[in-house]
Amino acid sequence: MKTLKDKKAVCFIGLKHHIRIMSPILRELEQRGMQITYVTALNSGSFEIGLREEGLNYRMTYDYLDGEVAKKIEKAYLESRGLLEPKMLHDKVWQYTNLYTMDIAIRDMIENFFLFDKILAVEGADVVFVLHELNFWTKMLAYRSSARKIPVVSFQEGMYPDSPYFSEIAGLLCDYSSAVLLWGNHACQLFKRAGVPEEKLRIVGSCHADQIVKMDRSERRRGELYKALQIRGDKKIILLIVPYMANSSSDVLAEIDPLLHWLKDKKDFCLVLKFHPTEIACRIGEIAEYVRGRISDAVVLQHFDPYRIVCFSEACFIIGSSTLGAEVLLLGKPLAELNFRQRDYPNSYGKRGVAIQIARSDDFLKCENILRKGIPEELNARISNYVNEIFYKPDGRTIERNIETISDMLARK
Repeated sequence: MKTLKDKKAVCFIGLKHHIRIMSPILRELEQRGMQITYVTALNSGSFEIGLREEGLNYRMTYDYLDGEVAKKIEKAYLESRGLLEPKMLHDKVWQYTNLYTMDIAIRDMIENFFLFDKILAVEGADVVFVLHELNFWTKMLAYRSSARKIPVVSFQEGMYPDSPYFSEIAGLLCDYSSAVLLWGNHACQLFKRAGVPEEKLRIVGSCHADQIVKMDRSERRRGELYKALQIRGDKKIILLIVPYMANSSSDVLAEIDPLLHWLKDKKDFCLVLKFHPTEIACRIGEIAEYVRGRISDAVVLQHFDPYRIVCFSEACFIIGSSTLGAEVLLLGKPLAELNFRQRDYPNSYGKRGVAIQIARSDDFLKCENILRKGIPEELNARISNYVNEIFYKPDGRTIERNIETISDMLARK
């Protein structure tokens, strides 16, 4: 493997869970001598908060603004108004968002388009890192990097849906990427079927999977968790993974209600609900009020580390296709999929035969059998095969495989 000493990189990074995915690899690259400039942009979600919490030194794209770049931005912005004004006035698709908000977004895109090129020129990057190219910041940075013949490395954010929809967006994730570093064969096959060139795809495993299988599951850690969540020590945790609610909470409530009915007389269990990190507060509050009206000691969480909870859960229930379901299986915990509405989830754990399917109240008997006797051998075998397809092999060498791939790519540059 070639040395990384004195190699320079630019990395665009923002959301907290993006930082969590990329940070182990980036930290190791720095340990081996690579100089990484972390860049983020102004956003209503305050990207810089996560970077500060992680202790990363970062720069804003606007730190690179100078007089020459400002002139380019102003010229392009005025030209864009002439091109886009007829669409905004006459095309209903363009009228979906109010003109003021759209103008801000267009200005933001134009500014960053020129700022990214300035960043690459100033930093002299040998390589660029993005999580994926599915937002305008990373797409423009990848495009600008490609134009300068700078290789771009992108990563896997989560489990991708095995559906026609993914075939349509797969190329958008990595248009200008030189290498896409994937968790396992499952993702690799989805990209191939979507027509992404095979030479871009590298199976390296999930750094996050490597980390969570090593988590401390001692009684001391269990006690710390119970104290943090204010759960009585004699209770057993049942975890419910709540998906992001795109429109309303009514669909989720329809799935939760039978679970609450099943649990209401089981006084030795404590129900913990874990919401998506980007869920809006009013929907969480609505569901929390409903749940606590039936199970008063239920614990409702959003930003708490879910893996700490999984490690000490008796069983986990899921609605939809969250990646966290696969990580539950990786940690050897039984998974049950709530689907009373008979939805066709693209990555249904139940249909893949690795989770208990709960579509009727009688199906909870299957959960009770597993809670008493453990996961059956046949189900365990299916789970093992599935986990290996998703995560390649959590053998502790995932970071090393990422570093080797990046080093080899730079050596061929």
